[in-house]
Amino acid sequence: MNISIWNYIWIKDKALAELHPENEFLKLFLDMKVSDILLEGDWVIPIEILEMFDITELPVADNKEDRRTWSANLNGEFTVASAVESIKKKQPKLQWTKKVWNHSIHPSISSNVWKLKRNICSTDDNMKKRNFNISSRCPFCRNSEENMDHILWNCNHSEIVWKWLGDMFYFKNPRSFEEIFNLANQKSPSVKEIWFLRNKCVYENEIFNGQKLKTRILKLTTENEVRMKARFGIQHMIYRGNPGNSEYVFVGKNSWGECIVEIAGGLGVATNYYAEVMALLCVGEWAVKNGKLNVIFRIDSKAVITTFTTGQVTWFAITRWSKIIAYLQ
Repeated sequence: MNISIWNYIWIKDKALAELHPENEFLKLFLDMKVSDILLEGDWVIPIEILEMFDITELPVADNKEDRRTWSANLNGEFTVASAVESIKKKQPKLQWTKKVWNHSIHPSISSNVWKLKRNICSTDDNMKKRNFNISSRCPFCRNSEENMDHILWNCNHSEIVWKWLGDMFYFKNPRSFEEIFNLANQKSPSVKEIWFLRNKCVYENEIFNGQKLKTRILKLTTENEVRMKARFGIQHMIYRGNPGNSEYVFVGKNSWGECIVEIAGGLGVATNYYAEVMALLCVGEWAVKNGKLNVIFRIDSKAVITTFTTGQVTWFAITRWSKIIAYLQ
């Protein structure tokens, strides 16, 4: 009975007075209520008002008292959380954050890549923006001014490193973080290593050494291994690249810590995930074959844990895994 046609939000997302401030009809009937255009449960609306909205937008009348509904909630009830959600300024979602802040990446790497992606590192161009009066020179080629794009993508020395990686993993030299995220898929530390070398050149007077940088990248890739543990033993995979030449190794131990078996095998060119799954299958089959049936698998690969604990085993492993769990206790 008290809902104003003009000053309350009852049909649109905003009040009609706000949507049509210049309407002459509004000035003549400022005191009009919604109840004034209802007659025995039916809408009776002047043509001048109908020009402000579509008739299909009218709510269904139920002959009950006027009531307020909080449209930000599906149940129509007001909550502080829904109010905050309605008024807060929403920024577009950044797709790259999930690739940087990931459980499979060491926090120190994530934080450095995050700084690089946000361009908040102390490059010469950023220092100039803070009114530092400095002369700028790339610490690698010493021919151009230093900025993030030049250091990572456009410097001749950086391009040589990217070409070396691209020849191994079959991709063209990247020109942005978006490209390298798609190419590396969270596995390559190259961006971080190039930046660390830049810091050494700037702060420790080191000279760019492409071969040394390549050796360091290869070393980090070689050390990128995942270890699995089971009650009767310890096993781990070693993979180089993704995909790349992969192998698995496990050392079986009993409950007293005594070594009972050592086995290694090659998997050929495989992805990291495939190598992780195959290592689990191989060690499971060895356990069954040798009567080691009281087994607990412990693994730090979240992807494999999810695959096997939810019963959604990858198609190429279903048959082998079913035979394994038929025996294990």
